[in-house]
Amino acid sequence: MTGPWRLPGRRRVSVRPSIATGGFAYAALLIVLAGMALGALQVTESIRVARQREAEHQLLFVGRQYRVAIARYTARDAGPLRGPPRTLGDLLTDTRLPVPTHDLRRLYPDPMTGRVDWDLVRDARGGIVGVRSRSRKVPLQTARFAAEEAGFAKARTYADWVFAPNPANVPSSTSAAGRPEARSASPKNGEPAALMPARPPSSDPYP
Repeated sequence: MTGPWRLPGRRRVSVRPSIATGGFAYAALLIVLAGMALGALQVTESIRVARQREAEHQLLFVGRQYRVAIARYTARDAGPLRGPPRTLGDLLTDTRLPVPTHDLRRLYPDPMTGRVDWDLVRDARGGIVGVRSRSRKVPLQTARFAAEEAGFAKARTYADWVFAPNPANVPSSTSAAGRPEARSASPKNGEPAALMPARPPSSDPYP
């Protein structure tokens, strides 16, 4: 008998095609997994940006409420006591006149930090002439601001967004890098600190 011996009815089977097929399947699986990971990263980034944009819109809303309230309080004819507020609590209840006046319904928290920890911009006499966030995040919005917020377009961080009735009254030394006139708005001296939602109330009688 010559040639390789084999059992009757048996055929020689090569395993090379199956190995090659398995290699292609593994490579395809890696590509699919890489695509899924990339897609997940893109979704995560989109969610992050969406959340920051929402907080940014809330910051603009809340900052404007403080700006309007400070302007009303400062402009009110209170005789020798006329001037800007000394604390944020003064905006809740102005007791300089016989009939108390409310310029702000609640102390809105900073949407970027979730706390009432605003930096208070004060004038030379200690009066509050503006508020700003403590956040050092880079703003997403860089254009289409209100006239009172024209300077926001050049801001490097949210801390550069100063909400003041009269930007000309804001001390020039209160930049984000160094702001000696800025004071923490953390509650003290009986000032309330309820963390209320920053969204515009549906029936808010005050700004």
